[in-house]
Amino acid sequence: MNKPISPFQDQEEKPALISRKKSFLLLDLLLLFFGFTTLFNIYLLSQVGESEKKLEKLEQVLEEHSKTFLQTTTEDGSVVIAATLQEEGPYYTFYQMPMTGNAGGCFYGILLPDGELIIIDGGYEGESYYVLDFIKEHGGKVHSWFITHPHFDHVGALVDILSKEDYGGITIDTIYYNPFTPEFFHEEEEGKDLNILNNASLFDSFEQLRSSDLKSLFVPLNMGDQLTIEDIDIRCLMSFQPDHYDVNGNCLVLHFNIKGFTFLITGDMTDYSIALMRQYWGDTSPYWNVDFLQIPHHGYIAGISNNLILQLTQPRYTFLDCSKEEYDNNAVNIHTFEDWVIEFDTPVIKRFTGPNQIIIH
Repeated sequence: MNKPISPFQDQEEKPALISRKKSFLLLDLLLLFFGFTTLFNIYLLSQVGESEKKLEKLEQVLEEHSKTFLQTTTEDGSVVIAATLQEEGPYYTFYQMPMTGNAGGCFYGILLPDGELIIIDGGYEGESYYVLDFIKEHGGKVHSWFITHPHFDHVGALVDILSKEDYGGITIDTIYYNPFTPEFFHEEEEGKDLNILNNASLFDSFEQLRSSDLKSLFVPLNMGDQLTIEDIDIRCLMSFQPDHYDVNGNCLVLHFNIKGFTFLITGDMTDYSIALMRQYWGDTSPYWNVDFLQIPHHGYIAGISNNLILQLTQPRYTFLDCSKEEYDNNAVNIHTFEDWVIEFDTPVIKRFTGPNQIIIH
């Protein structure tokens, strides 16, 4: 016989079921809470990371905005840029010289506060008188002379000056040079074309002068070397690589920091130079971040195949070292490189309008 069910029996069993449900619910809530807490902590950490990145960017922006650039054009068409950090201190003047020939060439000068000069390259042999005149007009004393590579449109003027008695009436303290070797230009190797390497080269003339020097005037610059000249920090980002059989690809690339204003002198740098520097220095190196960039190889589309150097450096201004005749005739596709620069909304300072000056204070 079935036992009757008390009307209160269900009521006695339900509380136990409800308690179990409440326990599971509480457990779910706890798990949800801890899960939410974990996610929230992760979010907070990400926000801290983002805040740090934003702070770094803000500091960079503030640092950049502390620099001021005032560009003017003189009656004769040359460009003058006053670059200042609103600080007391000596003046430096960086010159982009116009040269005298109708092709190639490269000649920069930096006037130091004490009246001495830093010279970079100098152009053709036939332009040595022009280089001498500039040096004499600014006191006649060269503290340091940098030669990016031994092609005649870069080293020719210096070779001629060194061949003159008393250097043509000037003094030179130190010549920093790219340590190419005689073996590079004269010994056969697989994959090496000696005719190409020696085309346009004045290495033998330069080497003869260097070897006969009794004053230890010449100092080689290797990749990674660092110098300080009158509070100017100079870093050699690229130098001679004996296993790469190209003179332009081996030229010096020099980073100048003048009172916080930065210049990248690239000579006739190539894609190879950029690839090796990226490998050596990394893509985030502060040496890439510059105010003034020399457009490689006079703006020629030869050895440089894209705008990567502009992406890496993001310069405020660029220097273009071609003649007016080359520019007007778009020699070696100079306008293509100029178009790449214009896409970055970056002004182009042209050699043939010079002497152009960056006055740093």
